Amino acid sequence: NLLGKEQSGFVQTVGFDLYCRILDEAVAELKKSLPEDAPEQARAADYMLTDPEIDVNFDLLIPHDYIENDLERISIYHRLVNYKTMDQIGQLRMELRDRFGPVPEEVELFLNVMKLKILAGRLYARRVIVGPKTTRIIFDPKAREDEGFFRNTIPALMNQKEAQVRFLDQQKD
Repeated sequence: NLLGKEQSGFVQTVGFDLYCRILDEAVAELKKSLPEDAPEQARAADYMLTDPEIDVNFDLLIPHDYIENDLERISIYHRLVNYKTMDQIGQLRMELRDRFGPVPEEVELFLNVMKLKILAGRLYARRVIVGPKTTRIIFDPKAREDEGFFRNTIPALMNQKEAQVRFLDQQKD
């Protein structure tokens, strides 16, 4: 069972697409706040400010019946977890579809979690904990040093219609 006994229906409840959309919009706001003399790398759409840890309550996997060859499956895992851009993930999805057929739900979920990681990395996230009813984002201390982050990005997150956002200032974790 992909989601475990207690996690049935988790994907529908959480809605990774919503989280990805919220984070993507916040990233756009963050980029607007960059000073004109910011390094070109920081302006790149896929530039990650941090390499966040993503905690989910389910297994991320590529089913054996989708890619039967163990070495090939391990190679795909390795590539996916090391990608740093949305383009790379999109290209891998097309490659998987071309080589192995329609991409199963388990693999789509894995791809979405990796997209979430990239988006979170653009927002100074150090860790994202996805639960059945909430998602907790722990920001890196570097976020406190970026005035634009709190002036532009946080308000963009607060103005989301689809989600209730609450921020807690916690120095631990």
